[in-house]
Amino acid sequence: MEATALRLGAFNIQSFGDNKVSDPDCGSVIAQILAGYDIVLVQEVRDPDLSALSLLMEQINRESKHEYSFVSSKPLGRDQYKEMYLFVYRPSTIRLSLLALTLLPSTAAKELVLIPLHAAPHQAVAEIDALYDVYLDVIDKWNTDDMVFLGDFNADCKYVKAQDWVSIRLRSSEVFKWLIPDSADTTVGNSDCAYDRIVVSGAHLPKSLKAQSASVHNFQEEFGLDQTQDMVFLGDFNADCKYVKAQDWVSIRLRSSEVFKWLIPDSADTTVGNSDCAYDRIVVSGAHLPKSLKAQSASVHNFQEEFGLDQTQALAISDHFPVEVTFKSH
Repeated sequence: MEATALRLGAFNIQSFGDNKVSDPDCGSVIAQILAGYDIVLVQEVRDPDLSALSLLMEQINRESKHEYSFVSSKPLGRDQYKEMYLFVYRPSTIRLSLLALTLLPSTAAKELVLIPLHAAPHQAVAEIDALYDVYLDVIDKWNTDDMVFLGDFNADCKYVKAQDWVSIRLRSSEVFKWLIPDSADTTVGNSDCAYDRIVVSGAHLPKSLKAQSASVHNFQEEFGLDQTQDMVFLGDFNADCKYVKAQDWVSIRLRSSEVFKWLIPDSADTTVGNSDCAYDRIVVSGAHLPKSLKAQSASVHNFQEEFGLDQTQALAISDHFPVEVTFKSH
């Protein structure tokens, strides 16, 4: 029997859950994207009761002429933030016996192991390197070296720098072939980073790949979507002093993601009185919005100084100063 082609993908759907899948426009596009693969890894799934996944599978099976099924991990994570790994696949093409072990009965590769990773941004170097230990463990337990490592490795920009690669065994060893290059942009928005990767190894698997087939699937271009990410987040975040400490920032995605620009710095004092805390913030995102802001206009409006008030008078108005930013005129 002639071997059939198999399309494999990895997609970090940011904070996937009930809200995203129940949005008619958003849910339909996600279903169409996933239905283009024989098997696809989905990351950032936050759906412990599987309600969003049930609705997603209904949408996929409605969109596609092929039947799809799924297998998911339990919620995983270090602290309070938990997410699940999800594989969506076609049972007619693939037999999934374990979360990571995939049997491909009619393809050139007969058996391979899928190893997903959504790396914690500030632990990316260590977590990508640790995949080498997973590689050795899989060989020991399952006696195969045909593996695919895939997912949002956060493997670029400020999380993995050029000098870090020498300490990452998954990269320095010639055993592994990195299919998505460092020059790729796997992000939507203003950033240009090759965060998402596919890496393969094995005696048989690399030879079974279709030449030049590894790529970034630009669904924005495919579906003619605009960015619609022009947003302003503002208010009293209590984002300083005893409420948000320096070590907390790494776990705050609004801060760690390069999508967002924080206009009021940590060094600001947005409080009236003796405290010195940058509680109040303005954060922006989008393809157009940051460019429409007047340079150096984000500031703390010190009304106490403006109106010559003493501290008692100022505190009678508020214990916070306003924060502000000015948009350019068109």
